[in-house]
Amino acid sequence: MSGLLLKDLLNLKHQGRIYLLIIAVYAVLAFFQQDASFLAWIMVFLSMMSVVNTMAYDENARWDRYALTMPVTRRDMVLSKYLLSLICLGVSGAAALAASLAFGASPDDAWRQGAMLLGGGVGYLSLILPLMFRLGVQKARVAMTLAFVIPLLLVVRLNPDAAALSAAAWMLPAAAPVLLAASASLSCRFYARRSF
Repeated sequence: MSGLLLKDLLNLKHQGRIYLLIIAVYAVLAFFQQDASFLAWIMVFLSMMSVVNTMAYDENARWDRYALTMPVTRRDMVLSKYLLSLICLGVSGAAALAASLAFGASPDDAWRQGAMLLGGGVGYLSLILPLMFRLGVQKARVAMTLAFVIPLLLVVRLNPDAAALSAAAWMLPAAAPVLLAASASLSCRFYARRSF
């Protein structure tokens, strides 16, 4: 599995410069606004898209068909993507927390925002990864967009108060292990039935 993870990290190296440029632009904006909340959101969003992009690269190169001729199980293929998800979200979450603190957010606010962003990221990936393993990246694009837009519209429409946001900030990370475990199990089941 370490080889699969290394392959994905090397693939991400090529788009890393573009991501760094995007983050730099938002860091400048955050500096002038003295608010790193959108910068933190962008970093977590880019980490989620990194996982999706590695699956798109694999699909375009027909990697799965080749990889399954090697001593790699389908379960290894699935779990390597979940491990990559945790690494990407962990790095972006730490960077988002550091940025929030650097721009003057209180430790409580920075932790709350970081917990919500990471919980939301885990929830999103837990939902879309099984779809991508079942349908492929191209066919799952509409579902991926809806899985992102619908919760965003609900939050804007409901306009939750500070108490609700604070409760969500602690509930989302607490639910993350259960979501990931259920999602990984479903993905393994879907991928086991898929033909290439």
